Amino acid sequence: MSGQLTRTSVHTNESNIRTSLLASIGSAFEFYDFVIFVFFASVISTLFFPPSLPEWNRQLQSYAIFATGYIVRPLGGIVMAHFGDTRGRKRVFEWKTWLGDMLRGVAS
Repeated sequence: MSGQLTRTSVHTNESNIRTSLLASIGSAFEFYDFVIFVFFASVISTLFFPPSLPEWNRQLQSYAIFATGYIVRPLGGIVMAHFGDTRGRKRVFEWKTWLGDMLRGVAS
């Protein structure tokens, strides 16, 4: 080894730029989702929890729902990434979309 540092260049092409842009947009939407929930936590606590509970308890339960979603979402991403790697990302994406639509339909 001659002791000289070598510089590796990173080539940016349209595919890399597009992927980075789409990942940034997805992260912004996810962040927006959580920010909206935090801003409306007091409204959610008033509408969904009984008025007989103290205000601090309703607010705490509302933030507990927020924390659950904040913790579970990355875990779901890890599980889905595993299945995407082993069974194909397109199949997992289609299954996840179908399941989400079915759960939303049952909930309403």
